Amino acid sequence: WVSMIRKTEGGVQTWLFPEAFDFILKRQHLDGGWQSFPLLPGELTSGIDGIVNTMAAILALKTRIAASSDDVQKIAVRVSRAVTALHRMLQSWDFNSTDTVAFEVIVPAHLEMLEEHGLTFQFDARALLIKSYQERMGKFRPEFLYGKELTSLLYCMEAFIGKVNFDRVAHHKVAGSMLTSPSSTAAYLMNSSQWDNEAESYLRNAIVDGSFPEVYTTRIFEVTWAMEALMEAFSRETVISHEAQQIGDFLQSTFHSENGLVGWTPDALDESDDTSNVIYVLNYLGRPTSPNAMIRRYESSDKFRCFAMERNPSPSANAHILKALLSAQKPRLYLDQIVKAATYICDCWWKSDASDKWNNTPHYGMMLFAQSLMMLVEKWDQGLLENFPQTLMTDRIRTVLFGLLVDTLQAQNHDGSWGLRQSRETTAYAIITLATLSNFPLSYHLMSQLQKSVIQGRKFLQSRIQDWTEPDFIWKGKAIYGVAILSEAYTISAMSIPLQSLTLGKDAVALCSIEEPGMKRIQQISTLPFFSDMPDWLFQPNANKNFLAS
Repeated sequence: WVSMIRKTEGGVQTWLFPEAFDFILKRQHLDGGWQSFPLLPGELTSGIDGIVNTMAAILALKTRIAASSDDVQKIAVRVSRAVTALHRMLQSWDFNSTDTVAFEVIVPAHLEMLEEHGLTFQFDARALLIKSYQERMGKFRPEFLYGKELTSLLYCMEAFIGKVNFDRVAHHKVAGSMLTSPSSTAAYLMNSSQWDNEAESYLRNAIVDGSFPEVYTTRIFEVTWAMEALMEAFSRETVISHEAQQIGDFLQSTFHSENGLVGWTPDALDESDDTSNVIYVLNYLGRPTSPNAMIRRYESSDKFRCFAMERNPSPSANAHILKALLSAQKPRLYLDQIVKAATYICDCWWKSDASDKWNNTPHYGMMLFAQSLMMLVEKWDQGLLENFPQTLMTDRIRTVLFGLLVDTLQAQNHDGSWGLRQSRETTAYAIITLATLSNFPLSYHLMSQLQKSVIQGRKFLQSRIQDWTEPDFIWKGKAIYGVAILSEAYTISAMSIPLQSLTLGKDAVALCSIEEPGMKRIQQISTLPFFSDMPDWLFQPNANKNFLAS
């Protein structure tokens, strides 16, 4: 989108960021499409990331053809290859499993703009897409964008070209941007009647070697997520340094100036994920922080919302909220909310749904489920959650925790990694999950296999040590993106987090005991022919898992 911006000075119109167009040309794959992340040998561009990137790139190429006679034939050849790739990607698109930001308005908007250039695409999911688009836009009014309140729609202004008056959204700028999105800011700058120098300056600060990040900046998000990762692995004395207190000063000042509701960067749209993580980090740093504004803003009947208005909930945000509530000096004051968040997390796992709209791997959600529920068990064991429902603990939470252990152990690849693409960050999530669950008494009899899996995972990470500071493309926005500082923080945490670092009391131990009749039932199951070829360690957790769930 930024490559399409033209600026007129002295009656002469020039491309504002020619290096962005050069970047597009360099990044076109052999199959004709574009992808945010490097492809494996023989891999084709695909999925919603490939679709959105390729659509925008075709528009950029078509815009250049329409405005210039230079290299038209060469660019036209690139367009032809890109159109073929986009047809293939759209035809194989799994619409129902797609969960990236605003895809149901971004993709139709791009289809409309491509049609204006004479390009029409028919594909199996088109009817579902258009239905979803009409349902979403049927509720839309341009006035939603013209008022005083920030809205998530500002993040995707490229989807509203020709539908809104861009001059009437200028007051929503955050540090010169449209909700910190370079593509949205580019759409605003191209469609405003007056040139906006502040928006241009924002884009000039965001560009890196001709490319632009998914979002710029993310000061709160990057700082708090990195802090959270390190807090899980190192002692409080190690983490609480002078630099950490400087971070605390920044977070505390921002939290109070924004009335207890923050977003991914100062003055951005508030949401519960960043708000809860700021509360968690500040409490850890010894700065008691109230969650009351967060509760009032995001609590619903059966869960917590991520945004005040959102299409679907975020399991990971609910896990962060649970951690924030449990980090309070008196967590029992928020017992109803703790029960609500814990119940929702258990429901998600029960439905085999640890996937999240912010991250592309279920192991991210599984890690946060393990951390938040183990933190809950610890507080409950310490007697800090008086009147917590016993049945929720015995019938749901202990089963979910053991299930997370089983599922994580079983998902490890032969080379010690986790994930379909041998992801470093995904592997780090899984190791942190296992280390967290090593404190759960029911995992003790599997400690040998748990330790083996952690050792194998760490060997894999060590073999990729040269890549630790590189981003791992597993985060979801409008496209797939990576955050280098988080990839490094999670990797360092996974390499350092100790096993069995927590000593639980008698209540937690009793929670995890299996009576003699249960052990006999497990032994009887193990003699069935179906399980004859199953490794002992793999059978034992599955039998226990089924027994606990029965």
